Amino acid sequence: MKGIALIAVIAAIGLWLFKMMGGTRARVLIRVEGGRTWVTKGKLSGRLLREISEVVKDTPKSKGTIALEGPSGQPDVVVEGLPKDIAQRVRNVVANHGR
Repeated sequence: MKGIALIAVIAAIGLWLFKMMGGTRARVLIRVEGGRTWVTKGKLSGRLLREISEVVKDTPKSKGTIALEGPSGQPDVVVEGLPKDIAQRVRNVVANHGR
């Protein structure tokens, strides 16, 4: 029984370290803070970054991340830490960018 508890603790610590070191499935990771954006992982077209920046500039007190996961043609958009309406606008911008 102690062995199972030890394995669970080690797994939890490993997951925590993975997250703390920026571990994610994201191809592109964008940080948002104080209404500003910057890409911390991957590459993004300047046009798409400008469009996303336009959306989040209205949230000067928000801090969060935008992750683009999956194929570049139509990636999944995961938004954390931003208001729901802003997250939806970001998803719309990314969806319309590929068209």
